[in-house]
Amino acid sequence: MKQTIRLTENELRNLISESVVKILNEGMYGYPDDCDQIILAYENDRECMNIYENIIRMLLKKRKTVNNLSFDILVNSGIMKKFQQFVFKKFKQYQHTPMSKNTPYTFREYVTNRMLDQIKNNEYDHLL
Repeated sequence: MKQTIRLTENELRNLISESVVKILNEGMYGYPDDCDQIILAYENDRECMNIYENIIRMLLKKRKTVNNLSFDILVNSGIMKKFQQFVFKKFKQYQHTPMSKNTPYTFREYVTNRMLDQIKNNEYDHLL
């Protein structure tokens, strides 16, 4: 049996407003808006993608000697931190929202997961 819920106009506006803010903050990639904007920017920048592909090449070579590439090691590696710093510095001028303290790690987490998935799916085997 369906139940009828009555809302005042003000309650309905608040409900809609909260929903819109939540959707806008999640962004295209499902991350907070500050990280989402940076992900979108770097994925559409040739210079960043060249560096990204160089990291993939290095990981493909590493995979030959190590059976399993570790997420924990890669996400906190110096190369990933340098890539994140390069991207953040390059796109700082486009960053309009304040960045949370978790954004650098969240970005590295996204990139690491993406790289490992692409390597697992053999998407970059042509680079060898």
